[in-house]
Amino acid sequence: MQDNYITFVEIVKSLYDLLEQKKISDSEFTILMILLKKTILFKKRSDAISISQWMDESGMSKAKVVKILKSIEEKKLIKVQRRKSKIGMDITSVYSIALNNKKLLQGVSKLNTQNLGVSGVSKLNTGVSKLNTQLIDRTYDEEYARAYVMENFDEFISYLIGENEKRDPKFRVENLQAYKRNIKAKIESEDFLTVDNCKKFMQLKKGKYE
Repeated sequence: MQDNYITFVEIVKSLYDLLEQKKISDSEFTILMILLKKTILFKKRSDAISISQWMDESGMSKAKVVKILKSIEEKKLIKVQRRKSKIGMDITSVYSIALNNKKLLQGVSKLNTQNLGVSGVSKLNTGVSKLNTQLIDRTYDEEYARAYVMENFDEFISYLIGENEKRDPKFRVENLQAYKRNIKAKIESEDFLTVDNCKKFMQLKKGKYE
């Protein structure tokens, strides 16, 4: 984890550098940070991320997400593996940080301190520290929630079914075992909505969810 964390910190600092130099926009920075969290911080080289997941995590529209992904790919900051099913249909693309891009590995030691000045560097480092703390706290919360759900899996399934029935009185689970396998697969793949439900379930059980 230590090597991953060091790489994570180096890239975050480099992204701030690119942001300060106006080589990437705020929106591009946000998308890159989401990908960084979903890959390197989880010790993964890449991750399959749907457009809807990008939208959910960034709060951006579909058109904006597509535009930004295209832009940062053209800037060679990310790599995209486009995939098709056996019958030729497009399926979720796999994204990774372009670790061979020197701009992402320059680290804080190569910041342009003359342009930023002492106060600028101080502000940048404070921002990096705060951002790292937020991302690590969020990652820990998600990992803890997923682990908690796996220990209370049957209760979680009952919770999900109940929540679905509240939204749609006609909701029915025809094959419970298949439903459980599907939910377990979503937890393991860190599906955004499923992980969010894990957190809500854990908070509910611990008396914190309203």
